[in-house]
Amino acid sequence: MPPRFRNVKRAFEQFGVEATPPTGGGSHWKLAKDGKTYPIPASHGDKTEIAEIYIRKACLLFGLDEKELRKHL
Repeated sequence: MPPRFRNVKRAFEQFGVEATPPTGGGSHWKLAKDGKTYPIPASHGDKTEIAEIYIRKACLLFGLDEKELRKHL
């Protein structure tokens, strides 16, 4: 089962990645660190299940060890 957005957000924040809510009624939260941003679709808020590809790509962008991050999910 894919992780819920609330857990993904918490895990990334532990690695210094800031999660910003959507603006203007959108559904995509933005993860940001060191001037880089990555959108995460979370149309059902904290309950949204996040596909593995989004976690993998965000880890690559921010230079995080995916296995380490997954320990916090």
